[in-house]
Amino acid sequence: MASLVLPQGQAEQLRHVLSGQFRRRGRGEMCPVRRVPLYDCWGFVMALSAVFGRRVPNIVPPASAVDRHGLYERALQSGEWKVLAGPEPGAVVALRTSPRHRDFVDHVGVVFDSCRFAHIQRNMQVHADRLDTSPYARLIAGFYVWNG
Repeated sequence: MASLVLPQGQAEQLRHVLSGQFRRRGRGEMCPVRRVPLYDCWGFVMALSAVFGRRVPNIVPPASAVDRHGLYERALQSGEWKVLAGPEPGAVVALRTSPRHRDFVDHVGVVFDSCRFAHIQRNMQVHADRLDTSPYARLIAGFYVWNG
């Protein structure tokens, strides 16, 4: 099973990114109290992808889930992203997590291997979950790699 391989000398940067806490529109700025980086789900994808040498563009999501739909869908379907047949280490996993809006992508994470991904959610720290079990197996909208 293929897994993400950490580039030489990047262990400290990885620990820093994985220590993150959620903040709406967070892009890695430091919390002055906890001294940890602050991310929303896309900010976390940007930071973790950079650790592994994969750059992704900055997509600043609007506050409302309905508005995020258009933003994420347009970005992922823009032709600047390669759609993958399944999970690959380092790919972005797009998810449909809203119980009221199952028809569009509203959350993202980064794939570690064929069955795990890392992500951050409101009221939670960075964490890893399985792609092949409930609830995430049924929420996956696709896997993507940035071509830019």
